[in-house]
Amino acid sequence: VERARSLEGVQKRVRDLEAVIEELKTQKPNCKTINQLESVVKKLQKEPLSKSAQATTWDPRWDHNDGQMGVQWNDYDSPCLQRIWFRLIPQGKGYVLNVNTHWRSRDHLKAVPHNIFAVLRGIVEPVRQELQATFNAPVIL
Repeated sequence: VERARSLEGVQKRVRDLEAVIEELKTQKPNCKTINQLESVVKKLQKEPLSKSAQATTWDPRWDHNDGQMGVQWNDYDSPCLQRIWFRLIPQGKGYVLNVNTHWRSRDHLKAVPHNIFAVLRGIVEPVRQELQATFNAPVIL
């Protein structure tokens, strides 16, 4: 019974999202996507000591979930990872990549190991590798 309710909830969210997508097609809003990690890399390539190389997951159009976009979900949580900030610190002939994250919440029993792996392998490591290739110098964590 619980599994059926869960499936019904997922199906309802999919229908809600489909309705929003159709609505957005008619409104022609500015819904361009931005590769924020690419922006972070470009910023640090141009200004290695920049303090403004950051990415955010929060989208106030949706994450307030207050109905302003024409839909409101009953079972919705905004992203747990809110912001990720990258800084390069000169060290020897290379850099240390310093990464700070801000989180809305942390589920220490289930999500933390997965989040750590995803942030390090899926976000931080590609940025580090790109910067290391650009500078042709070591970039370590």
